[in-house]
Amino acid sequence: MGIRKMDWNEWIEMDSNFVRYHDAKVKQLEKNMDGHVAYVDNEVTRLACFEVYEELTQYLTHRYPEMFTLKDGIVRNSVTKEEFPYPAATPKEAMATAAKLIQDDIALMVLNDGNCTRMNHERQRLMVLQTANTISMLAQFAFQDSGA
Repeated sequence: MGIRKMDWNEWIEMDSNFVRYHDAKVKQLEKNMDGHVAYVDNEVTRLACFEVYEELTQYLTHRYPEMFTLKDGIVRNSVTKEEFPYPAATPKEAMATAAKLIQDDIALMVLNDGNCTRMNHERQRLMVLQTANTISMLAQFAFQDSGA
């Protein structure tokens, strides 16, 4: 995984596969929400879950106003006809809803603490990498396309 500067106008791209990916995600979430949406329960991570939903909502309603609208505390997707409460009531709801809004997978990574000595920084970096490899991210939506 690489970190690079991003053109804000190209953060999330919607294409002709959105509905297929969306429908597969919703099906997987209905089968096993806890298997796909998980986070370490601490204040920083809970706030990050809410923030990703809020940022996506703001971005999508401005970038794709014909598809996404936010009015009276409801995010509406005109393509899927879904409506979601905004803001979300729980971190899990925030991540699941964010996952339903886009076709990409979402994974958030948060440092454990602000102590950034070289050794601690390396430990944290390794912890994040190990966490990513074991699919127990601090907050994640992991979607495996089963060809549905």
